[in-house]
Amino acid sequence: MKKNNTFLIKMVKNCSSDKILNPKTNRCVLKTGKIGKAILGGGESKKMSKQQAECPSDKILNPKTKRCVSKTGKIGKELLKKSKVKWWTDIEKTINKI
Repeated sequence: MKKNNTFLIKMVKNCSSDKILNPKTNRCVLKTGKIGKAILGGGESKKMSKQQAECPSDKILNPKTKRCVSKTGKIGKELLKKSKVKWWTDIEKTINKI
């Protein structure tokens, strides 16, 4: 890229038939690759499309990272403990209102 006065002039690249130009990096990427598919498919990436994950029965969703973690691991045990404490305090609040 060259600066000319106040305008920015980009060099136009020609990519081979199996590649497409990535507008962000000005590089050729494979059409069948992750970035190429995102460019051709409207730019929606995997992270943006992942709203709520379904975890297997032996795992729990970590709300911070939106990833499934093992219930028997360190983080999984902490999440289970917090969810049980929160669940129990919600019940106590309901009982106290009655």
